[in-house]
Amino acid sequence: MKKNVMISKHDLDWTHIFSKEAEIIENKLKSSVFFIDHVGSTSVENLPGKPIVDILISVQDWSFSAEIANSLKELNYHIGEVCEDTPRFFLTKYLTDNSIGFHVHICEPDRKWAQDMLAFKDELSANKKMAENYVNLKYTLATIHHNDIDAYSRGKKDFIENTLLCSATKFSVNRLLTHQTAELDKADKLRIWMMSVQ
Repeated sequence: MKKNVMISKHDLDWTHIFSKEAEIIENKLKSSVFFIDHVGSTSVENLPGKPIVDILISVQDWSFSAEIANSLKELNYHIGEVCEDTPRFFLTKYLTDNSIGFHVHICEPDRKWAQDMLAFKDELSANKKMAENYVNLKYTLATIHHNDIDAYSRGKKDFIENTLLCSATKFSVNRLLTHQTAELDKADKLRIWMMSVQ
């Protein structure tokens, strides 16, 4: 994973780059059943972000997940993490230090990890004020922690958690109250952490 933090103005090419990479992945995995979504900052219109395209691959039959991850290795992806309890695969591909990069998240569609990435994207797309606050936070953190991606990610953690808590379409009232008062378990902490890296 790249350790320096560089925030770029939103590039209209990010959507095209995602579509092109998604097509390459689809052609590679044509024998599998899955869905591909563009998530992360590059997926939200007019939102600045790191030049890394986040791709969510939702796999209904998890027995095919390892096969899918290994197939992506043939497209120059590197398996960065395998989480058995979530469950989830995380893969990365960086062409050069200065070019666009790709992060792939392989998840089950009904799991919290996948749902939260989509919910966070929807909230930022629908709420311009929230998106503006998020951008300001990212620029501030990138200035302070230019060479420390871990500190940058920790700084975004609370914002992401609060945004997800406000996403009524993804959480019931009872879930919200419980989530606000209970400490995040290990899987939730990892999920929020990886979202904050986007």
